[in-house]
Amino acid sequence: MTGDDAATILVVEDDAATRTFLADNLTADGYELLVAENAQHGLRLLETKFPDLVLVDIGLPDASGFEVLRRVREADGIASRLDPSTPLVLLTGRDGTKSADLGAGIRAVREYGTLRLEGSVEWGPWTIASEHTGLEVRARRPGDRLAGRRKKVQDLLVDAKVPQAERDGWPLVVCGDEVVAVPGIAEAPGWEGAVTWKR
Repeated sequence: MTGDDAATILVVEDDAATRTFLADNLTADGYELLVAENAQHGLRLLETKFPDLVLVDIGLPDASGFEVLRRVREADGIASRLDPSTPLVLLTGRDGTKSADLGAGIRAVREYGTLRLEGSVEWGPWTIASEHTGLEVRARRPGDRLAGRRKKVQDLLVDAKVPQAERDGWPLVVCGDEVVAVPGIAEAPGWEGAVTWKR
């Protein structure tokens, strides 16, 4: 790529609104765009178009973004035309926040509302359930703390060794403004067992 060539970015995203949001912003910044709405199409474009960067949603209908990442990283570049050194950025948070660090201090973020927790809800790869009323599921926000504790949610995620790429999309269960559960990691005092989850 010479200094005059625009970098080509492949966006693998099943949500049409998010695809459009990313495509509009990236083309406005001068990037060439390839788009795919599922993992299979994205992998085919990776093998034939050789993009400079790939933005891939974690929650695709036919495979997870982690599976796409694994297939690219395990490719040998000979038997498969996939280049294992292709930079990939995972877009996180299906019903909360989708974000991508585009480098050079640029971050693309798309915000979604919270989900009311009525019985059971899906949040990316999570199924979260509770019989309590008034609970919601949302993504982490700056300064969030688990109710009744001093430690920030961000620090709980770091202590639990949650990969940085997954932290923005990690679900939080809230009651009003209080975080009452960080699924898989912690529950606020008095909320133990009130929320169940599986991943």
